[in-house]
Amino acid sequence: MRRNRQRGMSLVELLVSMAVMSILLVGVSSAFFNVTSRYQQWADRISTASTGGSLAVAIQADSHRYVPCGSYSHVQTLNLCPADDLSNWAVRYMVSGPFPYLITRQEAGKTPAFVARSVNPTMPDFWADCFDGGATVAGHIHVYHLRIDDGAGDPPGSIDSENFSVYYVAPWRPGCS
Repeated sequence: MRRNRQRGMSLVELLVSMAVMSILLVGVSSAFFNVTSRYQQWADRISTASTGGSLAVAIQADSHRYVPCGSYSHVQTLNLCPADDLSNWAVRYMVSGPFPYLITRQEAGKTPAFVARSVNPTMPDFWADCFDGGATVAGHIHVYHLRIDDGAGDPPGSIDSENFSVYYVAPWRPGCS
């Protein structure tokens, strides 16, 4: 009766199999990293596009109940007042630093709540205007320097100035020009 004396693989067979497996693993891992970087690029684009969505919704809702307390031109604090009391703000939007900048919404007498975060190196600001329509006041609240790129085909590296405007129609208030 013959006995098979081989109980395992030889050293040469083991080295060859390890070399083949390492080549296969390098190929699979490079494909994995390529897919991961593509996923990250898409996630960054979606994040940039949605930055400010909650801020726009909050400003839109507030601007139909309240009016800007005065004229604002590139300020970091936007105060909205009841139409019949322009000296006391009801809702305040504030940009705070340092970079990255946070935008908070605060109702009078309450704690500020986080609304948006800006990764733009320029500090975001607000601009509000209004037009006297007789029984109502209409206008725009503009938000500048919130996002870095809106994908509109601007030159590479350029920073968009205005990111969005909220149009509002609110109760009439005096002093709107």
